[in-house]
Amino acid sequence: MPALIFGNKRKAPLLEEGEEENPQQITNGKRIAVLASGGSGKKGSEETPEFIRPAIINPVSSVSQIRLGVPKVRNIVSRVVDSSGLPSSNVPSATGGTSTAGTQASSSSDDYTFEARNLRNAGEPTRLTLSRHSQVLWMDFVPKAALLVTGNSNFWSVACEDGTVHVFTPVGRRLSSPLILEAQPCFMECRGWWLMCITSIGMAYVW
Repeated sequence: MPALIFGNKRKAPLLEEGEEENPQQITNGKRIAVLASGGSGKKGSEETPEFIRPAIINPVSSVSQIRLGVPKVRNIVSRVVDSSGLPSSNVPSATGGTSTAGTQASSSSDDYTFEARNLRNAGEPTRLTLSRHSQVLWMDFVPKAALLVTGNSNFWSVACEDGTVHVFTPVGRRLSSPLILEAQPCFMECRGWWLMCITSIGMAYVW
């Protein structure tokens, strides 16, 4: 998985000739520190109070020094699960069908196919479908493009490019409100009743 690691060092500002040293704001993404020079010659830092910071931004996103690769937005993102809730070997190919090795088995298997179809036109929602034996069991829509999908016999989940995770019951009902992440998801997997998601800044969530 591609990743980018970078440092957080900042260069000291250079003063031109005849320019006085004024208090400057240094923004590190987490807090804003104002360097104030007092009359005694001592320099101190005054931090912005916690209640002024936005509530929807996770503080970890500003101090994380790693960026994991985010999956590209594909036209179709699918997950095939067998009747026992485990990942199936009949993986759909790029042409939309199943692989050659599992072509004969797919016609008589009881696999479930959870598919997210991202539409190319801007503003159109992403269509989610769960099918079995080429018959659509339920269908729903999410407002943003889907990056990852997963699921088993207990629930189905889709992660979108805006950092939201939608969870559905086996019959297509919303299991909860959308889960809001601080960054785009890059890995998502489920086992039993547990759902794990790793974001692009290295944060791991387990529900």
